[in-house]
Amino acid sequence: MPTVLVTTTGEDRPGITAGLLEVLSASDAEVLDMEQVVIRGQLTLGLVTRFGDDQPVLKDLLFFGYQAGVDIHFEPIEGDEDRTDLHQSRYVVTIIGHTLSAEVFKAVADAIAGHRANIDR
Repeated sequence: MPTVLVTTTGEDRPGITAGLLEVLSASDAEVLDMEQVVIRGQLTLGLVTRFGDDQPVLKDLLFFGYQAGVDIHFEPIEGDEDRTDLHQSRYVVTIIGHTLSAEVFKAVADAIAGHRANIDR
């Protein structure tokens, strides 16, 4: 079963994520990881998925993207890269303020890097 990173970008509107997952569901795909962010109305959605070799799911996803007006890109994941380490430690950092400058984010990023950690979301 191939593992693929599916990245979707474009103008956000209701139904895009549901539509993508409907296509994947129809092919009995397994979703290993998923992240979505919307900034100023622009959607970036990443899905790591695994599905059968004989499925036309990539074609179906591209057709859905065309109909929904979003761009969809695929990147195969091979070897150990497809392993999702569910046991690794995770921490959440929340920054709240009236205004947040790049300097504030830099200080937080420096502190995280200083502990040999990485920002992944």
